[in-house]
Amino acid sequence: MKKVQKITYMVMFYYSVKNEYYNALKFELLTGPFTQLLYLKGKIMYLKIICSLIITISLCSCESSGDASSTSNLDLDGTWVSNCYLDDFDEYTIDVFVFSGSTFETSYKTWDNSTCTGTPMFADSASGAFTVGKTITTASGLEATEVDFTVSYYGQTFLVLDIIRKNGDEFNYGVYLGLNTRPTELDFNIVLSKL
Repeated sequence: MKKVQKITYMVMFYYSVKNEYYNALKFELLTGPFTQLLYLKGKIMYLKIICSLIITISLCSCESSGDASSTSNLDLDGTWVSNCYLDDFDEYTIDVFVFSGSTFETSYKTWDNSTCTGTPMFADSASGAFTVGKTITTASGLEATEVDFTVSYYGQTFLVLDIIRKNGDEFNYGVYLGLNTRPTELDFNIVLSKL
């Protein structure tokens, strides 16, 4: 945030000085013999401002911030299968995710029994792409990684903001709060294991 503020102030300063220079130049063109001198001074001032703006932006991009996390390196390639869990519709569900590079396929099946055995009552699937964001600290104090899923489902595309905590060959995703809301806590009732 501090970097953005510094750059914003420098740009605002640059534009205010540039406007003053052009106003002075117009005045001098209309009133006096020092047009060339003022023009040269203005050009030098303009170049100094541009140089200081470039230096400031360069320094800000090198500055490290203690509160900002960089993009996480979350490797999800492979097939992941969840435990049998009771979902929000009081049905027992198993999720399957297949990650490859920055794409994924997901499917689920639901049953009417807590062992997820027999013929499923319902099954569905979707696919899409995902991007990995920064590492965050969840409400419970554990670290997780922000993941944005762009999901294609029956001709519709929508964005799902999520978090994932990977621990070896298992991961948890976030407690679902809605499409446009990133979770702040992990769902410990659902554990996906790598096959």
